[in-house]
Amino acid sequence: MRSLQTGASFPAAYGCLLLLVATFTRNSRGTEPVEQQSVPSCDADFEAKFRYVPRCPYYSLPRVTNGWIDEASCSGYLLNDVCNVTCNVGLHPTTVTQTVCLSNGGILGDWSAPANGFQCKDFWSATIYACIGGYNDKSVLEVEDMETCAELCLTESSFICSAVEFQETDRRCQLTVRNRYNLPSPSTEFSQPCSTAAGWQFRDRVDVGEWSDEAAVCGHDYQPAAVSVRTALDLAACRMVCSQTVGCCSILFGSGQCEMRAGKVTPLVTDCASPSWTYVEELQSCD
Repeated sequence: MRSLQTGASFPAAYGCLLLLVATFTRNSRGTEPVEQQSVPSCDADFEAKFRYVPRCPYYSLPRVTNGWIDEASCSGYLLNDVCNVTCNVGLHPTTVTQTVCLSNGGILGDWSAPANGFQCKDFWSATIYACIGGYNDKSVLEVEDMETCAELCLTESSFICSAVEFQETDRRCQLTVRNRYNLPSPSTEFSQPCSTAAGWQFRDRVDVGEWSDEAAVCGHDYQPAAVSVRTALDLAACRMVCSQTVGCCSILFGSGQCEMRAGKVTPLVTDCASPSWTYVEELQSCD
């Protein structure tokens, strides 16, 4: 066993750290302001980083409903470091966004988050035995179950999928731009249980957003530029997909086109002969 040698020098960084802690302790007792303290033998850069760089403790990470923030996912705890927010409301846990360490002017910063913490919401209505007649935009065979069918709808890129039908017998999954609420004739085109064939399961995607009032605007050439442009059946479908898209703050909808943007659009032009676009903001995402 190696014995501690008398007179061995204590590592400089540890000595500096202890002196800084002692300085902070003296200041917290009100005996002397920190900025007037001088800490002999401390490296100036080390002292400045320790004392003045904002940091966000892991114990103050935001609350996540129906999900979590894994400390192992964090890039650190200093200014501008990030941690992943993971939701567990679908088939698989999914990283949906990040929380960022921001300065509030003091030694301890704040992790960015909505006022009530991160809310992981289910994107779907309850599964029922029902079907829509005549609006099957895409059919996929050999699908394992309803959860897998729903994932196919969420990842469909050629159109905004608003509802799914799943037949357990032959494992068929049908995707549609329509849901039970936007059918031309809901009373005849939606049946519960399915009137054309037994065993069909049905789900709608739901709008999980909280929206501003609609504004009729002139054109769609605004900043920030659209981060995603999709074909949408109506404004409701455009709102729904924005509410389920991480980073979507506002939308412009016109002529069947849904433009999603990462920030508020300002200024809006409303003084024209016939405003043909509709603008709304998702209030929680735009905070």
